[in-house]
Amino acid sequence: MPNKALSIIIVDDARFSRALIAKMLRDAGYANLRIAESGREALSLMRDEVADLLITDWLMPEMSGLELSNSIDAWQMGGPHYTYRLIVTGKESPEALDEAFQGQIDDFIFKSALSKELVPRVRAAGRAIAQRNSLLKEQYALQAELAHLKASQMKDPATGVGTALQAGETLARVLKHTEARGGATSYMLLNIQNWDDITRNYRSKTHDELAQSVAKKIRSLVRPMDEVCRMNAHQFVVIAHFANSENCTASTYKRIHHGLNHQSFQTSAGFISISLSTAICVVEDQASKACLQQLSDFSATLLENETHNSLVVSEWRSQA
Repeated sequence: MPNKALSIIIVDDARFSRALIAKMLRDAGYANLRIAESGREALSLMRDEVADLLITDWLMPEMSGLELSNSIDAWQMGGPHYTYRLIVTGKESPEALDEAFQGQIDDFIFKSALSKELVPRVRAAGRAIAQRNSLLKEQYALQAELAHLKASQMKDPATGVGTALQAGETLARVLKHTEARGGATSYMLLNIQNWDDITRNYRSKTHDELAQSVAKKIRSLVRPMDEVCRMNAHQFVVIAHFANSENCTASTYKRIHHGLNHQSFQTSAGFISISLSTAICVVEDQASKACLQQLSDFSATLLENETHNSLVVSEWRSQA
């Protein structure tokens, strides 16, 4: 039995041919038919409402059936719906058949066999379309779910700033920009030294409130285009690009460090002060050879040899 809901577009520049195909399909029970005189008109119909099956003549002025099929394939690539392409032609030769299947088509009918083969081929196409589009919808839904999951992993739920995953992607982008345009990439590690004491003395709700207030303060101290991320419970990073590497000095970052160090932040448990140590890693030459783990380790090493509440700036160089 035919799938009466199957959406079909018939394309042929010859009035008699398209009328004949339409009649044969209506007689077989297919009612959802649209007719186009050219490839451009067919594309317009597709944009208005996607079709399940395209039946097109091969040789047409301006746009051939193969060109139309290729246009639809490019347009639908990566989407949740596939339009099955069936080409009809009077070019009856093995070479024509080979050429047709090298294009983006699914089936092929010689015009001399149209009366016998059209309806059976359309019925077979209906089954193939249902299976393929069902799989595409499942795949598309899975991709959307994965994208949503990744987006949720990119944002820290307590503060709303990026996570370590976001930091890695941002750093790669900024390093690439630095290598192409010059200047320097700045990786600023903000380490809350007394976080262990805070976690011992206050509940988790207070930890989140404090982290949220600290993140908000950091964002108010940096430039709008600088990326703020929370690497773990007690460490934030600021990733930035400077057009002039000479601006990457301790005095540039002092305002941020002093704006957080020994500052008190309001929570439901009262005001809590944080003690901060800050390391800035500056990347100029061979920026593409740096990665998040290297800069994180380098910044942590800088702080190991410093006193509490320190602010240290150093240039990172590739060891390769």
